[in-house]
Amino acid sequence: MATTNLGLETIQPSERVSPDKINSNMERLDKLGVDYVTQSGATGSWWWRRWKNGRFECWARLIRQSLAPTLEGYSEQGYAQVTETYPVTFTTPPLLFATARADGNPKAHVAYVEHAKDQAQLYVGGLDWGKPGVDVEVNLYAMGTV
Repeated sequence: MATTNLGLETIQPSERVSPDKINSNMERLDKLGVDYVTQSGATGSWWWRRWKNGRFECWARLIRQSLAPTLEGYSEQGYAQVTETYPVTFTTPPLLFATARADGNPKAHVAYVEHAKDQAQLYVGGLDWGKPGVDVEVNLYAMGTV
């Protein structure tokens, strides 16, 4: 008997198991061309997944304590650089999505993102210039090929 959706052959409890049905099912699934995760894990600050088609995606939540701006902007606001090495080196700079928040500071934002194959580089803006550093949380998601 075959499954309704994919037409995969089922094995009945009373049947002697044969590799033919299993191999036939694997060939049907492979012909679908559906991508799938081949590896996943965590490295340092990053969680990651490697896909069969060569795509690699990773994400991280970074906490930088007492981060103070090093570049002065307009209206006494400053910018602080945040850099984090990816768990792999991408073949080209990946798509990088980033968000930032600073404790008690609704002005904090991601002001600039650099393109690099080996690390996430960005600036958090809206920080108060000339004041003590604040705790900053940066969330990153990168996707590309390796």
